[in-house]
Amino acid sequence: MNKTYKLGELIELCDERNTEGKYTVDDVKGIFKGEKKSQQMLEEAFRRIGHGID
Repeated sequence: MNKTYKLGELIELCDERNTEGKYTVDDVKGIFKGEKKSQQMLEEAFRRIGHGID
């Protein structure tokens, strides 16, 4: 039986604050691009093993 996951079930939420100014706008843009790529990779991997993601 194949289990279907919601993407939010597979990602750990993090509440990182930039109170010390250690992250720049470029850092945040890079994180977002990395997240999009990671999300695509997860979706593809789960589909290949027969699990759906909503």
